[in-house]
Amino acid sequence: EEGLLVLGSIVGPAEIIEGEEAEFKMPVNLTESHRTREVRIEAQAAYQNKESTPALPSLVQYLSASGGEVVFRFIPDAADASDEERKTGIMERTLRISVTYREAQRMVRKARSIRFSMRLNSEKIFRRVPAHLGKILGLTPRSMK
Repeated sequence: EEGLLVLGSIVGPAEIIEGEEAEFKMPVNLTESHRTREVRIEAQAAYQNKESTPALPSLVQYLSASGGEVVFRFIPDAADASDEERKTGIMERTLRISVTYREAQRMVRKARSIRFSMRLNSEKIFRRVPAHLGKILGLTPRSMK
């Protein structure tokens, strides 16, 4: 692997239960030739299947010779599950953690990914309402009150 940083494999649960917090860790170390300096890294993570799901908040860390670890904790949003995933009761996602840092005069991005699944609660009733109807549903006209 080239560059200043060496990314380790992401460690985390392969399966979680709906509503449970997931914690994923990824070791990040400086290469042997760059251990004498400190490097600022910015880590971003995303697990979503849809564009509407917000990405996880990014982290900024400073790495020294001893290296470090990027940790992301979050509760996956069960509302992102498709109808098909709801039927099977399992929502599968890929978490992608990318690390950006400056090397010489350019920005370098490296990434790792891991698959995980979330067991969905089948007793929970999910009503899907189009976004444009969400504000008007449940409102009663004044003349009928």
